[in-house]
Amino acid sequence: MDYKYRKYSIDILYKVNNKKAYSNILIKEYMNRLTNIKDRNLLNITVNGVLENKIYLDWIIKKLSKTKFSKISKKVLENLRIGIYQIEFLDNINPKTVVFESVEEAKKEKNKHLHKFVNGVLRSYIRRRDELNNEIKKLEKEKYLSIKYSYPLSFINKLKKEFEDEKVKEILISLNQRPSFTIRTNTTLINREELMKKLDEKGVKSKKTEFSKFGIKILNSDFLSIKNIYDNGLFSVQGESSMISSEILSPKLNSKVLDLCSAPGGKGLHLAEMMNNTGTVECRDIYINKVNTIENHIKRLKIKNARTKVEDASKVNKDNLNKYDYCIVDVPCSNSGTIRKKPEIKYKTDFNNLTELRDKQLKILENAGEYLKPEGIMIYSTCSIFKEENLDIINRFLQLNKNFILDEIDERYSEIDDNYKKGYLNISPNRNDLDGFFIAKIKKTKI
Repeated sequence: MDYKYRKYSIDILYKVNNKKAYSNILIKEYMNRLTNIKDRNLLNITVNGVLENKIYLDWIIKKLSKTKFSKISKKVLENLRIGIYQIEFLDNINPKTVVFESVEEAKKEKNKHLHKFVNGVLRSYIRRRDELNNEIKKLEKEKYLSIKYSYPLSFINKLKKEFEDEKVKEILISLNQRPSFTIRTNTTLINREELMKKLDEKGVKSKKTEFSKFGIKILNSDFLSIKNIYDNGLFSVQGESSMISSEILSPKLNSKVLDLCSAPGGKGLHLAEMMNNTGTVECRDIYINKVNTIENHIKRLKIKNARTKVEDASKVNKDNLNKYDYCIVDVPCSNSGTIRKKPEIKYKTDFNNLTELRDKQLKILENAGEYLKPEGIMIYSTCSIFKEENLDIINRFLQLNKNFILDEIDERYSEIDDNYKKGYLNISPNRNDLDGFFIAKIKKTKI
């Protein structure tokens, strides 16, 4: 029998946890090797599920393994994590099947006795599953949250400083849920209703996003099933929160727009589409390979009004001064609001030491302000849920730059956050099936 998805899952997890690889990139790469949509879905669910629950899974393994945790072979450890995850969280796989597949995979290891170790740990977990989960419930509160939802204690404590206890739990649960698969209609080639009709003809169920006028949620398929439509430029893959930031900016036709930290190009190219190939959108990024990726998207989407350039947004470019009607300032951040898309973020980021990021965020925002014409508008956005990367940065910027004000956001976003009247949105990941995001709309005055 073929357990290729399991081998691929082990490979991906090994590279993410030991080689600093990115799960979202590897998942796409390995899914291309699988022809069956069920295997692709199982690979995706398994890899993300293990990463989302790694602290919990490791706590279980430490309780059951007679071998010291640090001595367990790295590939065998990933095999065990997958097995325990599937037994605990996937109702559509029989635990006996999980054990059998895991043992068969372990037999491929050089040490021929490791399959017995894997078999013993997994069977022990099946026997002691309820006992161990009851033990977790008895842990002290912060420790319980850390193990139950697999977040470092430092992240739990940081959340508790900003949010009430009940919301902390809601955020942890929401960041562990699988994100919706959303796409953005390329309105220069097709409208949303026509695109949904094309999807329906392929047997793909979909529905309109609640807040974005351009977004579609794919309900029963994966990317590879609709790749030919993607290759024809009819849509881009993008989260709804990200779409909202461009729609709030809402540039007029024939405007001059600058996207300072553009890669992978979602927001800037969305603006180019919204301007219906009029005016110019200049997409800048510090890395040539990322700029090349944006170029490829421009060609695929058949966009005529977007330009690219390698540029460091944290350094002032005097050629940009007072030149643009609009700027999109999507700064590098902790990505705390999008953990559900790249769950390894919660283990790899030091959320207690964001000073360097904050300094860069403020510097990029100040540069963008210099590039705007009087009465120009810019969007400052992050995919972070933490105030120090969001409202604190905005308040500091406004203190230092008296010729800028927050500009009221359209009332149609009031359900997301009632701060829209003040000119910003805190998009919480535990509401409205949206990624955690912060969006501020800032206007440059004549003075």
